[in-house]
Amino acid sequence: MSTVSNTGIMKLSRKKSYDPNRMNPSAVVILNVVFLLGVIVCVAPVLLIVAVSFTSEANILKYGYNLFPVGYSLDTYRFLFKDPSVVYNAYGVTIFTTVVATVFCLINVALFAYPISRKDFKFQNEVTFFMFFTMLFGGGLVSYYIVMTGVFGLRNSIFAIILPYCFNAFWVIVMRTFYKNQIPESLIESARIDGAGRWQAFRHVTFPLLGPTLRVSVFLSMVGALQLFDMIWVMTKGGPIGASNTMATLMFKNGFQSQLMGYGSALAVILFGFALVLALAYQRYVLRRDVEGALTAFNG
Repeated sequence: MSTVSNTGIMKLSRKKSYDPNRMNPSAVVILNVVFLLGVIVCVAPVLLIVAVSFTSEANILKYGYNLFPVGYSLDTYRFLFKDPSVVYNAYGVTIFTTVVATVFCLINVALFAYPISRKDFKFQNEVTFFMFFTMLFGGGLVSYYIVMTGVFGLRNSIFAIILPYCFNAFWVIVMRTFYKNQIPESLIESARIDGAGRWQAFRHVTFPLLGPTLRVSVFLSMVGALQLFDMIWVMTKGGPIGASNTMATLMFKNGFQSQLMGYGSALAVILFGFALVLALAYQRYVLRRDVEGALTAFNG
């Protein structure tokens, strides 16, 4: 009898010591290999671009592209800064479009997502479906070109570049989810009882609580806007006379059209460095409070 009871106790102790987070060693090895391959796929192109930027055009034509510079040279960077006005103009357009597009995108998204998150909005489901449908089935560049040139009359205009990025259906879904799940309905009802209108309730109650979501949205929107290329190339090709050139279009023109891959790679390295510094600074000074707040809440 005691033997049976001891066996039962041993089985119970084994069940209690079971760790649901423990992974099979084979699964750990497979996941590490997949992770390593993913890192290589992401890092190798960056290393290749850096190596090509330190290789002369003659050696690129002779030896091709290598992860290590063949005949280390700074000729591409000397040529780049020999007439820096082209780069400064491209950086200016890139920063201008990034800032303007990000600001207008967040304003439009925040204002659009708020009514479709409210239960008392009569056409909530219809408007949400219409917006979500455009996210799944976009018209493409051809329809965009026709609308910009035929309807709005924007051909060689900087606003033809900014306008498409002033609204993002994906961020509307994110913002709508935040409104519904993170902002208590009782706060808005209390504001309405105290005499606040819809706009006052949004401005003084809802909007101040959007801080974490807005900060992440700003960061990702800026990273996306720094890579503007397709819309610019379709509408202006960087013209007129290079007035709408961004760093991306400048890289394409020099790297693929002029076949100056070293020069184009140097431009890519500079843009990458700018984006990296911007991301680290934003993480350090803006997103840090959200991370610290999350850790404090997690630790109780």
